[in-house]
Amino acid sequence: MTEETTETAKGSVWPYATLGSLFLVAVLLVAAWNIEIPYLAYSPGPVADAVDGIDVEGVPTDSPEGDLLMLTIVGQPVNVIEAFLVRFDPTLDLVKRELVRRPEETAEEYRSRVLAQMSDSNHRAVAAALDYLGYEMTPVEVIVEDVVEGVPAAGVLQRGDSIVAVNGQKVTSAEDLTPLVRARSVGDTLQMTVLRDGEEVDVEVEDVDAEVRDG
Repeated sequence: MTEETTETAKGSVWPYATLGSLFLVAVLLVAAWNIEIPYLAYSPGPVADAVDGIDVEGVPTDSPEGDLLMLTIVGQPVNVIEAFLVRFDPTLDLVKRELVRRPEETAEEYRSRVLAQMSDSNHRAVAAALDYLGYEMTPVEVIVEDVVEGVPAAGVLQRGDSIVAVNGQKVTSAEDLTPLVRARSVGDTLQMTVLRDGEEVDVEVEDVDAEVRDG
């Protein structure tokens, strides 16, 4: 009588233990899904024929042979579970976030910086094409593409500023700017005039050590 009661009690406990284990696993999975790790997963995005997006009017053109494919790359944050699954997908790569994003950089700031880089790459591609066709490329302005954190220019110069003059001397190219900067001693102040939002603004930037400047 006692043995039968014990076996019956054990049998009645197993369903509850199983449900408890399943509940615990579910809780752990939910927690893992919401834990973002300092990595980004990169994967190939859609591939499109870039020729379809080119529209040229008023000049003779040649029909291209073949396709001009444009591949996009998608990078996005991952959680613990996604990072584990990436190991089984050869089309995905995990990259440390610190190699892509700057410390304390928000997603919006990162997106803005990437868009600026894309815009710059477009200008460089156009310049390379025109140079290949024999057109002489003449610089007309020096644009600040980005400012490294921790340098004297941080908080003074802004991305998109057009450097008009340095110490009263007109600047239209990097070739104009470099000797003006190198002529100053460490600790000297550079008087810069920049075009910002359509208006000329005078700013002061302290010169830095040559190793920092060249980096």
